[in-house]
Amino acid sequence: TREQFAYMISEIWPNTPHPSLRRRTPLQAAQAGDGETFLRGSVRQMEALHDEPAKILDWNGLRSKLHLSPEPAIDPATVDIDQLHLSRLGMVPIDGLDDDRLLALYRQSTKWGLRRIRNQAGRVIEQRPSLMLRGQIEPITLYGELALEAAQEDDRAMAEHWLTRGRQAESPQKRSAHALAWEMIGLEVRMLLDEPDEWVPVLAVILGRCRGNQEAT
Repeated sequence: TREQFAYMISEIWPNTPHPSLRRRTPLQAAQAGDGETFLRGSVRQMEALHDEPAKILDWNGLRSKLHLSPEPAIDPATVDIDQLHLSRLGMVPIDGLDDDRLLALYRQSTKWGLRRIRNQAGRVIEQRPSLMLRGQIEPITLYGELALEAAQEDDRAMAEHWLTRGRQAESPQKRSAHALAWEMIGLEVRMLLDEPDEWVPVLAVILGRCRGNQEAT
């Protein structure tokens, strides 16, 4: 629960010895004044685990406890995405990025498996359609991930919206070539939203069709 997580981070973690701090606790390292880089990165990484971190914990209160200043704001007009620490990528004001920085954020978050940030960037890229071509981003990749994220959040309408938008964004040739892949993404969405007795028959149909195609070749 949120309460348990908040307690672990605010009370247990600061008093737990850590190998990277020479077996000292975060509070001991903070008092010694020689663990700022590790402590700052650790707090930011924990904060970045949540979409709405302020509802979990008073993060600046935790920083104060560890003798850390608040994280400085990021200027979207000047930020160097490729040089920014991964723990701070989630602090980037995505809507304020120009096209080059937005694509850089999408690439960087994809490279490091930061799905939430990648999808946040993807939603902004979707509003600037020329960037998908420029960034060589396949619609099935961008929209498929957005559909799965919506399904994980139990938002069926939004998941179906992204699936539809993704198919519409492809050329007829690509849509035909990706037909099976779109079906599998749609199946994954159903697996997240529905009970097995609803999606297992769909899986059986897809597998049967694939088996038939293999036998015909």
